[in-house]
Amino acid sequence: KYLFGYAKNIKFTEYLLECLFNKEKGYFHNKIIVRNSVILNKNGLLKRTLVEDIKIIYNNEMIINIEPYTRFDKHSVTKSFLYANNDYYNQFDIGDDLKNPKLFIQYNIIKETSYKTGRYTMVNIDDEKNMLLPELESFLIILINLDEIDNLDIRRKGKRLLKFIRANNMQEAKYLAKGDEMLMEIFNAADMFVRCNNKQLEVIDELYRKAESYEDGLSQGLSQGIKKVASNMLKSGSTKEYVCKVTGLTEKEINNIKV
Repeated sequence: KYLFGYAKNIKFTEYLLECLFNKEKGYFHNKIIVRNSVILNKNGLLKRTLVEDIKIIYNNEMIINIEPYTRFDKHSVTKSFLYANNDYYNQFDIGDDLKNPKLFIQYNIIKETSYKTGRYTMVNIDDEKNMLLPELESFLIILINLDEIDNLDIRRKGKRLLKFIRANNMQEAKYLAKGDEMLMEIFNAADMFVRCNNKQLEVIDELYRKAESYEDGLSQGLSQGIKKVASNMLKSGSTKEYVCKVTGLTEKEINNIKV
């Protein structure tokens, strides 16, 4: 949300859309409005609300909702359709002609899931020809499984951006960003955000920087970094059992750490 959901980072959002829509550089420039943590209007039992991660309006003609998930299961599917339905009907005011809706596209960017990348819409489950919406292309939910990036029908820079988003740590993200000016800008913004929000990661990151190569950084830096984090946790009073659980180190390895 920080990278792609704030007006100050709107060029990152434009770049993301260029990748998702296979458009040339500058296609979305000065044509979108972007917001994050948007509360959807909803009246019902207990009046509970839904909050979207990133909402984008393109030229007042298209609504784009982007929802990242670290885990995506059957409950996430239900939530996705709730988001989509709310966003779709909230575009209309009383008396509006329902025959001319804005194009609505929801991107669910997901990890750790059995659901495959694909396009989904509102249809009768028993008869796909009997669609609830008269125009299939006016309402789409698109699942992007980050584990299937190489199979996606998008350009190389789009696949590279999604691999960057999928990166497991800052060093991997930096490696993937090298050679792409915009991705390096996105990396630097993410790096600053991480440093401002998690000081502990600086310890691990510094060890990565000292490593001779990317591969060495992954093996040596991560190992040393985890042990440093474990040492700091022990100093702060954490039990050995808790440190083992958090870091994945064995009790023997914990006992060999100097506090």
